[in-house]
Amino acid sequence: MSKKGYLRLFFPSIAAVITLILQLNLSNGIVEFKQIPSYYDKALMLIIPLTLLAAVSYLKWQKPAKYLHKAWFYGAVLLALSLYNILSQKLALINQQVFPTIDKMINVYVVDGQFLLQNDLSTVSMLIIGVLIGGVIGIATGTLMGWYTSWFYWLDPIVRAFGPTPVVILIPIIFNIFPTTYSSAIFVIVLAMWFPTIVMTNSGVQNLKKTYFEIADVLGASNFQKIIRVALPGALPNIFVGLFSGICSAFSAVVISEQMGVGQGLGYYINAQKQVMNYQNVYAALFLMAFTFSLVIAILFKFRSHFLRWQKGFIKW
Repeated sequence: MSKKGYLRLFFPSIAAVITLILQLNLSNGIVEFKQIPSYYDKALMLIIPLTLLAAVSYLKWQKPAKYLHKAWFYGAVLLALSLYNILSQKLALINQQVFPTIDKMINVYVVDGQFLLQNDLSTVSMLIIGVLIGGVIGIATGTLMGWYTSWFYWLDPIVRAFGPTPVVILIPIIFNIFPTTYSSAIFVIVLAMWFPTIVMTNSGVQNLKKTYFEIADVLGASNFQKIIRVALPGALPNIFVGLFSGICSAFSAVVISEQMGVGQGLGYYINAQKQVMNYQNVYAALFLMAFTFSLVIAILFKFRSHFLRWQKGFIKW
């Protein structure tokens, strides 16, 4: 490995050391050694050995495989956080009321972590229920629309008329129809998930090559077998595109629903903390929300990679 390669590999560790030195020695614009490390300092003390371990593991076993590729990015993030902390906490050039220091945000996880986790689990549970119901209904109706002309005849005008309408506009109406805000929120998520899924499933089924079905006819397949064994597997790439689009819409739907009436969840927590101007809690919840939604997308990617493993070598995701 070249000198540049070694520098790249150990750049996150170097950036973490520089950040820690600045954290420990700069206080309010004056060089002053701090006796008690903050939560951020302790986090950096943990990051340094972890990044060193990742670098050594890559040198020895080439694992983690993506670490070298992402090394510049990891180091740049640490340096950017250091610059933000210097401007806010050390030099007071940024309004700490609106843009709190990193240490204050980490402190939220320490002090209010259990309540945050409860709200996060509430958001995830609503999201999973709504996504599963909306996804199943969207795939089923999209398949029927793509297979049967009668289903397409009756459902296509409804999809065209109401599908593009932003779900959040319908939230006040939906909240007045259902008996509880929780069931209303679930229905909003289902709607957000349903439209992209039904459109892409219908498109995937209709665009399949007719030769596939002709071969299935020769083999004596029934209509049901052709739908299950030919149409759905062939439409899977389009179905996953619809699922990804639907989940992104569902993220917005669940947060707005929580803010507008559901007395639990991360959206509710953010709205409550914003009203009392606890912005460090707001940002802490936003970061947790981003991590949670990214994890959901990562899991869906795993499912896609499993079900579309036949595309490996032909299509690069």
